[in-house]
Amino acid sequence: MSENPYAEKPWLKYYDEDVAHELDYPEINISEFLDNTAKEFGGRTAIWFIKHKINYKKFKDIAERLATALVNLGVKKGDVVALMLPNMPQFPFSFYGVQKAGGIVTACSVLHTEHELAYQLNDSGAEIIIAWDTQLEKINNIKDRTRLRHIIVTNIFDYAPLANPLGKRE
Repeated sequence: MSENPYAEKPWLKYYDEDVAHELDYPEINISEFLDNTAKEFGGRTAIWFIKHKINYKKFKDIAERLATALVNLGVKKGDVVALMLPNMPQFPFSFYGVQKAGGIVTACSVLHTEHELAYQLNDSGAEIIIAWDTQLEKINNIKDRTRLRHIIVTNIFDYAPLANPLGKRE
């Protein structure tokens, strides 16, 4: 052991004295983490998007339904599923859904060019993409140059109240 307690982790010297230097996390996978959180905090808000609140119980339910759909489409442990979604509820739902199905997520930027998207899909081996509807034309333009078998499309209003779609403050 070094005489200098900060030799291996020099940033620790900047921590307040009441901040732990190490945390004890349970050794569970991310799907179990969601399950435990939903069990303990089911009624609490997990996501608040354009005035629409989704609690942990509903979050888990949506992720599990998507996982079932993905398995029915043939997703097996280790298969790659692409997500091409902006910061909207469908991203975490899809992320956890893919994990629960045993898949691996490759997150594609909605700013990707067609060339960049095709490269990422081919490099990752993704055969399924879950995408924002605004990206459908781009995906259709490159799908024949990839291994895509299924395109799942979502809309920004799927989890936002339609009465006030822009979420303007009253």
